[in-house]
Amino acid sequence: MPFGLKGAAQTFQPLMDSVLRGLPFVFVYLDDILVASSSKEQHMFHLRQVFQRLAEHGLIINPSKCQFGLPVLDFLGHRISAEGAVPLPDKVRAVSEFPRPTNVKSLQEFLGMVNFYNHFLPRAAHLLKPLYGALKGKKANDSVDWFPESIQAFSDAKSALANAALLAHPSPSAQIALTTNASDIAVGAVLEQRISGVWQPLAFFSRTLRDSERNYSVFDRELLALHLATRHFRFFLEGRHFTAYVDHKPLTFAMSKVSDPWSARHQRQLAAISEFTTDIRHVAGKSNHVADCLSRALVSPVFLGIDYSAMAADQSGDPDILALKSIQTGLILEDRPVQDGGPLLVCDVSTGRPRPVVPASWRRQVFDSVHALSHPGVRASVKLVSSKFVWQCLRKSVKEWASACIPCQRAKVHKHTKVPLEPFFIPGKRFDHVHVDLVGPLPQSQGFTHLLTVVDRTTTAAVVAKAFLSSWVSRFGPPADITSDRGPQFISELWSAMADGLGAKVHRTTAYNLMGCVNGSTGRLRLLFAPP
Repeated sequence: MPFGLKGAAQTFQPLMDSVLRGLPFVFVYLDDILVASSSKEQHMFHLRQVFQRLAEHGLIINPSKCQFGLPVLDFLGHRISAEGAVPLPDKVRAVSEFPRPTNVKSLQEFLGMVNFYNHFLPRAAHLLKPLYGALKGKKANDSVDWFPESIQAFSDAKSALANAALLAHPSPSAQIALTTNASDIAVGAVLEQRISGVWQPLAFFSRTLRDSERNYSVFDRELLALHLATRHFRFFLEGRHFTAYVDHKPLTFAMSKVSDPWSARHQRQLAAISEFTTDIRHVAGKSNHVADCLSRALVSPVFLGIDYSAMAADQSGDPDILALKSIQTGLILEDRPVQDGGPLLVCDVSTGRPRPVVPASWRRQVFDSVHALSHPGVRASVKLVSSKFVWQCLRKSVKEWASACIPCQRAKVHKHTKVPLEPFFIPGKRFDHVHVDLVGPLPQSQGFTHLLTVVDRTTTAAVVAKAFLSSWVSRFGPPADITSDRGPQFISELWSAMADGLGAKVHRTTAYNLMGCVNGSTGRLRLLFAPP
């Protein structure tokens, strides 16, 4: 698996799944491996099994990056304990301290941060609907119009994540239930398990209704909620008996109703649900505390390790920045803070996001900080750096530095295989072994655009003629061997018949290999005729 490819995850994850298959106490995501045990002795036994599997497949772990025997740990954005999982406090704090967005792009970032933990939040879709409404019909750099309902939704979203529910660890032997609900604007569900007589939430699901779905009847919306929930929790529900609870009683008879024909949509949804369960029961609305709609994704800010206070001080005396302020360009320069509570920097705000104008003494450090995040290629590095910073000749300098990056060069995959050297044996006498090739196309002369080149192995005599027979064989006699490339003229039946008639053995090299190692004699001669 080469370094830095976009498809690396799709290659590495199946490998890790195959290596650790059959170990139910192991949870792996790419190179992050979690081993769950109920006691210290069991944990040591589990670790030995994992280490043995890794050793058998030639995989090596870094001890400095490992943690052993922890009762609580942070794993893939969650804090895991014996009781269950909760969002990471640092991530919750980042959401709680997120300032009110001023444009569409920053609001999308906030929604992405909240939606990463959507499986923890009941009623998320209903809660976030005013914020999604503020995005409609606007572009990334447009400003956001804040109304009382959207301001309240912004505050409630922070509070909901701060008080996120504890999600229990799934138990294979526990009784599970899926409770669904639908409203005028969203559908949602909660998946629970019963342990020691207590129902514990495993995950929440929800989705806002599309415009056409809002015109559905109550029955259709409730059926849609159950259908979407079973699809969403498919990996939990497959192969297990469970009960589906709904607060719309007519839906409980849907599986046995045969009198009236169902629509095509009803038939598809009921058929999909029946693959998982036919046990649908009614629960009173006042007892149904299911969540509404949710989303997804995390966009967390990246710390680059740049001292913006020192950069702000150097900006005041940088001649390039002073020149930019005095001339008219496509940049819109304003003094803006890049971080909350940070110093004011000269920034370009033409893209809707403040990009600091980097002084000359800081440019290489800025590039190294950004490029070291993932060591992207030249074009990706230019795009990444220019999205966060700006300076004169940015594209040129980033291309130069990215092309000279040592880790990138070491990990680079070469697409072309070099042909090994294959020297010929020295012929016994002159004119025994000749090299032939075509030069062209050239500017037309007397109706011709190509030249035939013939070189003897020993004499290196070069003769350009109209035909091989009239200009070479008639002078020097037939050769014992003829070496050419794989051009269509030299692999034709006519050329083979001529060689057979002369009693010469044909050798072929790589087609159009101008300075190839195996046919270098004519390759060097071709350079004499190549256009300047």
